[in-house]
Amino acid sequence: MSDAPVALLAAAVAQDPIPDPVELFLNNNVYSLTYWVDQFIVQVIGKDPLAWATTEFAGDWAQIQKAGEAIRNLSKYNDSYARTIYSAVKEVDSWHGNAADSARSYFGEFRDAINNQVGPLKDIAQDIDTFALSAYYAAQGIRF
Repeated sequence: MSDAPVALLAAAVAQDPIPDPVELFLNNNVYSLTYWVDQFIVQVIGKDPLAWATTEFAGDWAQIQKAGEAIRNLSKYNDSYARTIYSAVKEVDSWHGNAADSARSYFGEFRDAINNQVGPLKDIAQDIDTFALSAYYAAQGIRF
């Protein structure tokens, strides 16, 4: 477990599901005239018109994937934060009385509210990942 839950709120980074050299062979782009013409255009003008067109049509899968990763990181943060609250409340077990009971009740409910978000956030992140992968495959299918 991290010392501070905030350490789990890392910047999201997109990861290519299939490395480009592998895609070259899986998509049979080695034999694709369109692929080689596109590569020539990229070298000449420094822009990839097919990538732009497919992103406009299928969406930017990398940005969608980053959103899913950010939500997954928030889920990890909430999980760690809830455990940190639990540990902090346990450290003051020597405190007794009405105020102590009220504080324990409040922080218990607060911890539960945060902890109850972990599962749904994981589910949302998984759904977004699935959508990002669909956009990725759509873009690959349209492109070549």
